Amino acid sequence: MSEIVNQFGEWLLSVVEHYDIIIASGLVALLIDWADRFWEWKMPNKWYVRFVALGFFFAMFASWRQEHLQAHEKLTYLEIDAHAPVSRVPIFKEGEVPAINLGVANRGDYIALDGEVTVRLEPYKLDKPWVVDEMSGPPTTEAMEKEVFQKLKADTKNESGSKKSYLPKNYGAWTKASMYKRLTKQEEEDFVGGKQIAYAVGFAKWKDAAGTHEQKFCYIIVPPATQLNWSLSVCNSQNDFLMVAVD
Repeated sequence: MSEIVNQFGEWLLSVVEHYDIIIASGLVALLIDWADRFWEWKMPNKWYVRFVALGFFFAMFASWRQEHLQAHEKLTYLEIDAHAPVSRVPIFKEGEVPAINLGVANRGDYIALDGEVTVRLEPYKLDKPWVVDEMSGPPTTEAMEKEVFQKLKADTKNESGSKKSYLPKNYGAWTKASMYKRLTKQEEEDFVGGKQIAYAVGFAKWKDAAGTHEQKFCYIIVPPATQLNWSLSVCNSQNDFLMVAVD
């Protein structure tokens, strides 16, 4: 409660300061003073009340704009850095849990507080095997990506990950994306043969001076899965390349 009172006091002081700049020390006040001094004209009371009210309105707007710009300058940009993912190869192997390491970057100038990154490797079985074609991209659609992301949210609904702070301009943090089980021989063959593909999907939440934000992301491991120099491709949907405020 005391914090709210203090914040209200700071805002009120800011409004008064802006009012003094806009009205008391402004051109309008100077003109009214000259009119009274040289022509003995005085502003009617009803106009004076309106004049003061209008001055406070502009002062409150100026104070809000100042706070908004200051908060915007302190925004942080926490995101998954998928340019250089790392894994044990081959990724898909019988008896192993497929997993990749992804970078977590704070590209902002201020610290990201209570950062929580949730990421999974989600398998998806195709209707028919995908044949590598240099002229076409990975076998993914927006409907498939939406289905995978909804599964991720359902699987992690009751999970609460650990929270940590990310320093500004920090590109050295990592997080692991893994599947929920060890692969069988058939599943390994399905991934290698293009009958199944894998998505790296997740979301990041954090706080900064402007509030709480959430950013979701979706990548697909580019087939064929037998390649040692594998890569990630951005999905067609389920990506927030700009922050989304959640409060």
